Amino acid sequence: MSSIDENLAGLKSGDAQARIDAILSIEKHNQTEILPEVGTVLRDDEDTGVRFQAAKTLAHFADSSTLPELLDGLRDVDMFVRVHVTDALIRIGHEAIDGLVDALQDTNAAVRRAAAKALGKIKHEAAIPSLRAAIRDEDPDVRRFSAQALGRIGHESTVDVLGEALRDQDVRVRKVAAGALWDMGDVSLPVLKDALNDPNPQIAIIAAYTLTKMGYHEPPEE
Repeated sequence: MSSIDENLAGLKSGDAQARIDAILSIEKHNQTEILPEVGTVLRDDEDTGVRFQAAKTLAHFADSSTLPELLDGLRDVDMFVRVHVTDALIRIGHEAIDGLVDALQDTNAAVRRAAAKALGKIKHEAAIPSLRAAIRDEDPDVRRFSAQALGRIGHESTVDVLGEALRDQDVRVRKVAAGALWDMGDVSLPVLKDALNDPNPQIAIIAAYTLTKMGYHEPPEE
């Protein structure tokens, strides 16, 4: 069994594989007391493979003591590192919300997307105000993931902003908004009915389709 001291030394090795082996050993032997040091590796190591393993191990434990480093990890240049970082933040749950809300303001669209996706998986109402703002982001994927997140949270106070998203210029955002409104049920009927009269036929069609899926049919005119 590798001791904590041996693994700490391994994390500082000049050899990337030795650093990866130390991280794997920390995970194998459940050495949670030195997870903050793994977080430091995630933040500072120059080797992508080492950061990847650090993120994967931190996701395995989902320990809130590593939150600052994980939030920094949302900005990692490697997509696969960011995937495991996002998974870790989702598993940590409500304790990660404040940091993820802050990340919705990041100048990097990829960071904002990851934050919106994570908040949608956590599904906590505390994120609603920030997601309402993010649904108007300049990046269409941020808008899409924010609409998806609001749909998953499912609070009726978001029907109005999802109605706005139903008219988004990006068809993917419109589809996600329609799905979210469908999931919310009868409370979304006024917004969907109003969209039937939208001058954009694509919006009217998606509203009609959503209403039909909900089992709603306009009575025939007399």
